[in-house]
Amino acid sequence: MTARRLAEEEDTQAPRRRSSARWTVFGVLGEAVLIVGLVMLGFLGYEMWGTVGELNAAQSQLEQERKALWDSDPTISGAPQAVAEPPADGGPAAVLAIPRLGLEWTVVEGTRSKDLRHAPGHYAGTALPGQIGNFAVAGHRVRGMFWDLDTIKPGDQITVEDRTRRYVYEVDTNRIVRPDDVGVLLPVPGQPGQTPAEARLTLTTCNPKWDNYERLIVDAHLVGSAAKAEGTR
Repeated sequence: MTARRLAEEEDTQAPRRRSSARWTVFGVLGEAVLIVGLVMLGFLGYEMWGTVGELNAAQSQLEQERKALWDSDPTISGAPQAVAEPPADGGPAAVLAIPRLGLEWTVVEGTRSKDLRHAPGHYAGTALPGQIGNFAVAGHRVRGMFWDLDTIKPGDQITVEDRTRRYVYEVDTNRIVRPDDVGVLLPVPGQPGQTPAEARLTLTTCNPKWDNYERLIVDAHLVGSAAKAEGTR
């Protein structure tokens, strides 16, 4: 084969090699994008649904702890506590149920990150369930917790239980506030220095979903309470 023929073949094959190399690079990049996309979908799927399993498991454990704690409490069943004391930080504080959402949780004492990981948390220093003042509770905006809190409407009922009594609150408002609006936690929400005359409930969570530059607030007032039957703790 002559040198001229070899040169001609090299000139013909060079573009093919360059084209093949480009397609190889595009193929590698395409696979990388696909893998990243699958990882992101898996992460979003876990954030949407996987955390529900963890939350339910943690709530089952908290329920057992709560029942053991309340069963060991010497308070006379069916009678209001003479001196109500909050539980230890991170300990079971109450049971909160929202019929519209079909959900119920054991609420823990405190709103630290570790407290709120698998349960709504009672804001320390606010009223206890049924007390005159403002029983305030925070919860993450995740599925299985306060994800659909925006669907709560005025007139809806929210129930709270302590060891001996069940309290029914009726929703007044569902609103958005700034994240630094701590007035929602006051004994009389939004009215600094005022002495409370009724028992109220405030639920707080992040807004919008997937972000936290606002706060979603549900306000409610106590409309009734009743002693719990023995064995219903």
